[in-house]
Amino acid sequence: MSNNENFVNKKILAITVIIGLLSSSLVIYEFAWSPSHTPDMNSLLTRTTTTNYAIPQEGQRVVCIVFDDGWLTQYTNALPILDEYNFKATFAIITDNPDKRPAYMNWNQIVTLYKQSHDIGSHTTNHLNFAKIETASIEYQLSQSKQDLLKHGINATTFVYPEGEGAGNPDIEKLVQQHYTIARGINKEYLNMSQAFNQYALPSYTIRNSTTLETFKDYVNQADASNIVIIYYQQISDGTVFTSVTTENFATQMQYLYDNGFTVQPLKQLFTSVDS
Repeated sequence: MSNNENFVNKKILAITVIIGLLSSSLVIYEFAWSPSHTPDMNSLLTRTTTTNYAIPQEGQRVVCIVFDDGWLTQYTNALPILDEYNFKATFAIITDNPDKRPAYMNWNQIVTLYKQSHDIGSHTTNHLNFAKIETASIEYQLSQSKQDLLKHGINATTFVYPEGEGAGNPDIEKLVQQHYTIARGINKEYLNMSQAFNQYALPSYTIRNSTTLETFKDYVNQADASNIVIIYYQQISDGTVFTSVTTENFATQMQYLYDNGFTVQPLKQLFTSVDS
């Protein structure tokens, strides 16, 4: 082989190595700073790269409504009001309750919600506090509730932590990631979707009897072209349970969202798996 041929071959080899190094660097950069990841290096590996999400369009204000536990009053009292405005929501179900406890929705009602394009998520099997049980029990609560929903034709991709415990814990989030695409916590703030965020600890505001209409407005009016506001409810009833919201107050809140042009949609609609 001539000296010229050796020189050319060496240049080709050098260029190939440089291109390979650049390609590797680009892959690392994309993983570390993908918008669906948090820059928290201690728990970076618990974040998924298989999720797209929809940033609101210009002038759009998005509010996501989540109902915890699967109370019957959500179906009897809240659903007719949602239907009036064609609002869709996420319902997080404690899967051991349906058909066993009359204060909760039965499976026929839950499936009806699902067929009406509401998002049905998991709130575990028995609503056990993740800070007080062992890893094996957490894994059971996650996987069994997923299977309970699948038995009724519901492929849940949304998870809600019982009492908010576990959100922000990298080890628990890693377990959640094995079964669900997103998870909602209870950290009180809006979600800025134009920056890196943790999709396994989505922040939210709880709405209760003590929540005034002015406070409700303060929460939802943070929604803009970058910020999503997630609000969650438990019982919608006229009782005295402090975690409940009266039907009248709920109707007033939904009317405010409708009259002021908010886009109301379930969490699942914001987060879509690439493989689905």
